[in-house]
Amino acid sequence: MTFRTVLLSLAIVAVAGCGGDDATAVTSGPSDQELEVRRLEAEARIAEANARASDDAPASTSASDAEASDAEAADVARAPASTPETSRSSGSATSGSASTRPGLTGLPPATASDTYTTLVDGTRPFRFCQTYRQSAVSRYEGMELCYTGTVRQEGTTIIGSGEKDTENGRTLSGAARTDMRIEGYLYNDLTLRFNFTDQGARRVARGAASFPEAGYDGGCEGHGWRDATFQTDAANSSGSATFFVEQNCGV
Repeated sequence: MTFRTVLLSLAIVAVAGCGGDDATAVTSGPSDQELEVRRLEAEARIAEANARASDDAPASTSASDAEASDAEAADVARAPASTPETSRSSGSATSGSASTRPGLTGLPPATASDTYTTLVDGTRPFRFCQTYRQSAVSRYEGMELCYTGTVRQEGTTIIGSGEKDTENGRTLSGAARTDMRIEGYLYNDLTLRFNFTDQGARRVARGAASFPEAGYDGGCEGHGWRDATFQTDAANSSGSATFFVEQNCGV
């Protein structure tokens, strides 16, 4: 019961007490005092109803917050993210801001003997495609996202940046072409692993991809990996991936 309700109740009692001397009077209708009591009772009931509505407000807010969270999860499903280990790596990398740098945490370390100085010669264009096989948002299963950009090799480290290019074969434009970065290792057996980020509309999504030596196919036109896997914290998704780095056959 609110403070206002208590005051109104006391007023009702006071008005009723004042009319005690006239209780035996016979009238043809309700007295002014009775009408006043009824009015105060009505106001008290209105005050109590308002108090209950105020008490219910937090529950409504919580429901709205839950709906907003669901909408965000669906939105970021269009922007790849990461495995638990890569989500710990956002603060360490060699390029980009602290909020978008993938870092190398969670990847098996490479050694000096893993360096391939000619595998990625200079700064080269890349294409990275993901096919969603499993997702917390079922309608995204089967979706294909592709990214394009440039990548370079620094010793054993692969570093690149680009943007989302196509979705299910449809070329994206404007704000849909979100920025992405990759950072990982190239190993002596031609295995490639990297973490990646995608600067989505609501948050940075983080993920990791692993490209086995068995899926490698290279030549003067470029280096490609297929039969790879990726995981992402965007709608808790995972699937298959391909990665291709162009080379100049004339070099």
